[in-house]
Amino acid sequence: MIAGILFWKGYKTNNAVVGSKENPSSTANFKSFDEYISIQKTELKPDVLNVLTKYEKTNTSATLKQAVQLSDSLNLPLLASYYFEKYTELESTKQNWYVLGTKWYNLAMSSSDSILSYQLAGKAKSSLNKALQLDPTNLDVKNALAACYIELDKDVMKGVGMLREVIKEDSNNYQAIFSLGMLSIQSNQLDKALVRFEKLVSLQPFNPQYYFYLAEVQAKMGNAQQAIKTYEKCKTLVSDKETRTEIDNIIQKLNQL
Repeated sequence: MIAGILFWKGYKTNNAVVGSKENPSSTANFKSFDEYISIQKTELKPDVLNVLTKYEKTNTSATLKQAVQLSDSLNLPLLASYYFEKYTELESTKQNWYVLGTKWYNLAMSSSDSILSYQLAGKAKSSLNKALQLDPTNLDVKNALAACYIELDKDVMKGVGMLREVIKEDSNNYQAIFSLGMLSIQSNQLDKALVRFEKLVSLQPFNPQYYFYLAEVQAKMGNAQQAIKTYEKCKTLVSDKETRTEIDNIIQKLNQL
């Protein structure tokens, strides 16, 4: 299955897990978030640490922004997000809290440390909820929160409920439709998935990932010839040679059915 690699690395088309992630705080090797930051700081070169410490102690919007930029330049996203959180506490705007929430979310998704991931998930939801408090009608924030519940908490039903709220407010919200479409594939509700991806290709007719998943659904439903046509359309919209080769391989297998 190449879909996650080709297009979207969030939702996968394996079986969804329902229920809340167990709080890992009881494990013997528990660290607080500040401990993780302290450990990362100890790995810095002394001159870099001195600069960051100076920025942090000054604690102005300008110096904290410099700390973010320096951490980013060193490819230290956890430290950069830590400083961006401090910056956002001073510059408390809906956009800053939303960006911070997405930073924590991405870090939680990529972390191999379950304890750190759990803490980052909490930070992601907290930041996004603050953004939502400042702008209760912001559908991008609601979509991001839904992703947190589904991907980080494994609370699929809560996430689906929020996605349905988004659809109720905007029936053409492609982010929410896509998320619900992926979940429909996961739960093998192919009729629902078909309707959702057909709508997506009508909303964004030049988006290859929507054609890819539509074709996948059509193939799963036994409509191989229609799936081949949809994969062919998808192939015309991608320029990456490796991706086109993978699609050709899928089409070849469908032609053998």
